[in-house]
Amino acid sequence: MKVRLISTLIFSGLCLTFFVSPTFADQVEPLNLDVHALLSKPDVVAQISNLSESKKLQVNSYLLKNGIPSDINRASIQNGLVNAGVSLQYDNTGAEFLGCLTKVSLSECVTGSNDANTATSVAIGLYLNSRLDSYQDAMRHCYWNSLMSIHMSTLVALKIASNHEDFNPGTPAQSAMDYYNNAWGRYTRSLTNSVFAGRNFCKTWTDDGTLRRIQ
Repeated sequence: MKVRLISTLIFSGLCLTFFVSPTFADQVEPLNLDVHALLSKPDVVAQISNLSESKKLQVNSYLLKNGIPSDINRASIQNGLVNAGVSLQYDNTGAEFLGCLTKVSLSECVTGSNDANTATSVAIGLYLNSRLDSYQDAMRHCYWNSLMSIHMSTLVALKIASNHEDFNPGTPAQSAMDYYNNAWGRYTRSLTNSVFAGRNFCKTWTDDGTLRRIQ
């Protein structure tokens, strides 16, 4: 049998006692979330999207530490992402995308994923034989952030790009380069609302050395 909770408030010398119904008490979220169990659910994308902010922080911390554990059905997660409209070209495990859901909305994460794929294709087309951490990489980061800023906002672009760097840490030099080039991409939004113009800005900055490269 459920016991009713009794709470007392004292306000201006007046003592007020009220009852909290069992139904309300039962709906209070547990303090700690079982993230492993959550990742096993077939509707994990919707589940994470609907969590409170404090629970989203728990999910993000878990994913950064553990990724997608080996005993989780990854095919189920990937099917859920595909059904949500996500291309896995840029995030083949799904951990980064699930982390994104703890920062911004589902539709914004999908847009960010699609923009990443577009920026990757454009950068490869422009700098086909470029080495790692060189022209192609600089162009990709800049144009991705430009696209997201134009399609959504610079704040959303910052959150999604920072989430990407969190889940894909490099050396200190690589991280500094990526954050720097990401910022230049977002800067294009103050200059234009055209994705074509944003591409041209990033291309110019890649070629003239404005964007950082390691190689």
